[in-house]
Amino acid sequence: MLAACSSSSELTINKAISTPVDHEESIQLVINTKLPEDADEDDRADAMQVATRLRGELYSRLVFEGVFKQAYHVGQDNDAKYKLDVSINETDEVSQGARIFLGVFAGKNELALNVVLTDRSTNEVLTDFIVTGKSASHPLSSEDGMDDAIREAVDQIVLTLR
Repeated sequence: MLAACSSSSELTINKAISTPVDHEESIQLVINTKLPEDADEDDRADAMQVATRLRGELYSRLVFEGVFKQAYHVGQDNDAKYKLDVSINETDEVSQGARIFLGVFAGKNELALNVVLTDRSTNEVLTDFIVTGKSASHPLSSEDGMDDAIREAVDQIVLTLR
């Protein structure tokens, strides 16, 4: 029952950091949505909303917590040393109606991300990992929203890049 009351995350490292990250450098942040071709319009809209919220959370946390000096988005003229590619592979958002009617049985809000950090000057992949973020499933928990799943995933990304 306690697991239903809090949000969580999981980390799977495909390639551990091979070269220390210079935290005084800048980063170019790229957020992609990689949904199956047969994904419906609602899934695509949900993924775009998650991408927007994820982008905002990552921009602020990567700089605020000193992981990188500055963050840029694609299209901005920049000389960032690193590129962080974050691909949203899956999103599963539980509606408030389902949460009210089904309670804990409605499930958790979840997202799965593939994260790749590349040195832009050499195109060397420094690290590659998968992060999943999950909200609480209990409707009375303060951590039952998609923003909680996003926060959990961003926590793992920040910790891994430190």
